[in-house]
Amino acid sequence: MARKRGGIGAVGKAMARFFHPSKEVEAKCLQECKTYKSHVLEDAIIIGRETCRINRRNQLAYQCRLPFMDGNKIVKEGATPFNDEAAATPILRDASIELRGSHVDPSPSVNASYIYDRDTLAADMARLRAEGIEFDTEQPAPENITNEPLLSTTGKWENLRTYPRRERLTLPEFYRWLGCRFFMACFVGVSPMENWWSQKPIKQFDGAPFPLNDVMSRGRFRAIDAAIRYTGKPPSDFEDKFHHIRNEYHSIVDGDDGKPIMWRIKIQEGKDRPKKADGPWAFPSQFENERKTVKLMLEMTEPIHGTGKIVTMDSGFCVSAGILALHDKGVYGQALIKKRGRYWPRGVPGDEIIKHFEGKQIGEFECFVQEKEGKQFLIQCHKEDKYVCKVMSTHGSMEETDRVAWRIGKDGWSSFKYTEAFTNHCIAKHWVDDVNNRRHAPIGLEDIWATKWWPHRQFTFMLSVAEVNANNSSARALDVSAVHQIVFRKQLAKEMMYNKLTETGGIRHSQIRARKRSWESLDMEHKLMTKPTYTGSWEKTSNASRKKAQSI
Repeated sequence: MARKRGGIGAVGKAMARFFHPSKEVEAKCLQECKTYKSHVLEDAIIIGRETCRINRRNQLAYQCRLPFMDGNKIVKEGATPFNDEAAATPILRDASIELRGSHVDPSPSVNASYIYDRDTLAADMARLRAEGIEFDTEQPAPENITNEPLLSTTGKWENLRTYPRRERLTLPEFYRWLGCRFFMACFVGVSPMENWWSQKPIKQFDGAPFPLNDVMSRGRFRAIDAAIRYTGKPPSDFEDKFHHIRNEYHSIVDGDDGKPIMWRIKIQEGKDRPKKADGPWAFPSQFENERKTVKLMLEMTEPIHGTGKIVTMDSGFCVSAGILALHDKGVYGQALIKKRGRYWPRGVPGDEIIKHFEGKQIGEFECFVQEKEGKQFLIQCHKEDKYVCKVMSTHGSMEETDRVAWRIGKDGWSSFKYTEAFTNHCIAKHWVDDVNNRRHAPIGLEDIWATKWWPHRQFTFMLSVAEVNANNSSARALDVSAVHQIVFRKQLAKEMMYNKLTETGGIRHSQIRARKRSWESLDMEHKLMTKPTYTGSWEKTSNASRKKAQSI
């Protein structure tokens, strides 16, 4: 027996447990003393159909008028079937269909006997045409028919990353969003973040200390936070599970005047370094022929190659091949020497050095000189109380500097002066730590941002490094001590939140000062003149000599 179609007006029956919402159905069954799970409700009149959220899934369901519905059996067909049910089952038609009306165009001669029952929709279309009724066949209009290929050669494929219905992010707005992030990082304990946009009055012990509604709305802030991307490519799904227990970057710092500036960083890729499909590295280094540590030393010092600067490194870089490679590039490197397990670094006779310093006093210095690859390779040694400190380098002398150190030994306190290599090591060994301490203490930007998305975390690291660099750079320029990092952060956040930048980065409504005369416009001929009588020193304000008091 053919399955009957539903459609508007159809009458059917369904089990009560299939009807939603179920609470009303169960209550109806209890009133009639029927079993809810097995009772069948009949005479359900179908009035529509839609996709509903049922049992946490999107399901296609009939809309029925009480008593209820579901897909067991259609008792009586409706007058208006649904579109997808119109061609599902055949409808038996009378073979003697008369073509009505004398105005019918005789050209489409249609005989009802040639209409196949298995294609009811086509039969209806033929019948309507025969009756002279026009209808839409979903074919293109004549003016839209073209002979061009489906894929136009004038277009191009793009990976659009902007939402056309939202306002585009501008440069001033981006700085306001960034300023809000920095301002939030000046305070601890404000949670949740929505407190910064609360409409409630500010309280001493509750909520945020200051609102940000005048800077940016909460909806716009969250929209920028969710939509921001840092590259033109799709974001990486990389998840670094160990970022809390190790450093993610190699870094190099310049620490003149005690105000270190981190000027180069390199992410630690490890086994996750990307490769091309055919095998080679996706982003090769110009030092790929070198070993891993040597390549890293050359990459980190590349901007200062040929300058003759001194680079101090920790024991992780005590590789003689790397020190010699730096020497070839015009950089003098030195690294602290430590024993790795049972072995000393190649070219370092550590046990012989320790034996040589047995019985020597604290503070004595000696240098073990070798020749490697035609260059002088130095191992400068310094006697401590329980060990011998060793530094490898290709530079330095045994001349004492003004840096004095005190040690206590068996015979009490003693003092000595460091040599050049150890002075450089003692001064520079904590520069990287100084930058990291300022980033984290007392409040870290990444702690308040509290993001787990990998691109955001890298962005917060670079922002915090740039913030510390800006603070120390300002102190260098003014020749003063760097201010507290929170004080600097508040000033920076204020400038960003209330910036007056234009789209191109200029300052809006800035005053243009009158330019002074250039040196070319001045008369280059100078004349030596005698100062008038009874005049004193030259006054810059009045551009004249100061008159002296005269006595009569």
